[in-house]
Amino acid sequence: MPSDIWSVGCVALEMFTGYPPWTDMAKSQEEVPKLILSGKTPYIPKNASEYFKRFLLRCFQQAPADRPTSHTLLDDEFLTLFEDPSYGEYDSMKSGKTNQFELSENG
Repeated sequence: MPSDIWSVGCVALEMFTGYPPWTDMAKSQEEVPKLILSGKTPYIPKNASEYFKRFLLRCFQQAPADRPTSHTLLDDEFLTLFEDPSYGEYDSMKSGKTNQFELSENG
């Protein structure tokens, strides 16, 4: 769902900054929906990489139809740039395979 993609961007941004999006613009949580509906995107720090900035801007497209799907987002350069093919988890997720993270008997 497009709203989930917006939320992915919010979570990624909060993980990067340590603060919820719009903290710098909203005086309260009640103001956040107004900011979103006004078309404003949260502040993206200048020290974020260009890859991360592009990833966030894709998530924060105002029109839901313009946001990528979760499957498409998996191919974003930010997520694939440092992919280590020796692990194979990413390819397994894309192919729809399951049980790729099996636990050993010891947990």
